[in-house]
Amino acid sequence: MAAVSSRAFQMHNSKGSARLMLPLIDMCNHSFSPNARIIQQESKEGTSFSVIADRHLEEGADILLTYGALSNDILLLDYGFVVAENPHDFVEMRYDKAMLDAARMAARLNGDGFSQSAVSRQSILEQLNLEGAGASLQVNFGGPKLVDGRLLAALRVLYAQDSDYDSVQQRNLSELQMLDGAPLGDVIEKKSLKTLVAICALLLGHFPTSITEDENILKKIDLTEAGRLALEYRVAKKKLLVDCIQALSRRITSLEKDTMQ
Repeated sequence: MAAVSSRAFQMHNSKGSARLMLPLIDMCNHSFSPNARIIQQESKEGTSFSVIADRHLEEGADILLTYGALSNDILLLDYGFVVAENPHDFVEMRYDKAMLDAARMAARLNGDGFSQSAVSRQSILEQLNLEGAGASLQVNFGGPKLVDGRLLAALRVLYAQDSDYDSVQQRNLSELQMLDGAPLGDVIEKKSLKTLVAICALLLGHFPTSITEDENILKKIDLTEAGRLALEYRVAKKKLLVDCIQALSRRITSLEKDTMQ
């Protein structure tokens, strides 16, 4: 089953989708910058598949396909490798107000604890599906959006004072979830971003080793292939969190410069 899973392609047609074994095509390696693609053709005889080059390929060049916009979790489990700078990778965490409170204190932000949020805020958190029956509590950092929009919106709402609540109600949920802009003002935005930075730092602190320590271990020649993959996977997650911290910190600096002008 593992051999089949690592070789199968998820293909789609008018009847639905299926995982298929495609001989020879399954020998092509993955790249997020592919030089070829799979063409699927329907006919009376059935469905056929071809690999078409997107540009001229020199003799002996690797034929590279994209397996899809997949995280390292899927790439490792289904295909047995990870991509060092995967633009679709993410770090997942459970939404928890105690965690948010710990991050707020780590960021040295004053204020009441998030655990005792007002009923009005509770209603918005339920709309974000972070509170109430059937809530989806998995949020993430990374990927094209950098930060899970629901987590960002929750922090903005939780930091809003009662006097700001009219402004909160005037915003739709999609606007509150967008990283661009400061829908509730610069003060709330800086607090929210600083808390996100602190969350990333706390997540990094949960790893037993540093990036440097892992990279030193990777240099060992007696490392097993499984051990190497595990370390590469771990390093990629840590670097993703560091990248998030740096990107969010740049946004904070930009806001502070705008405030000073």
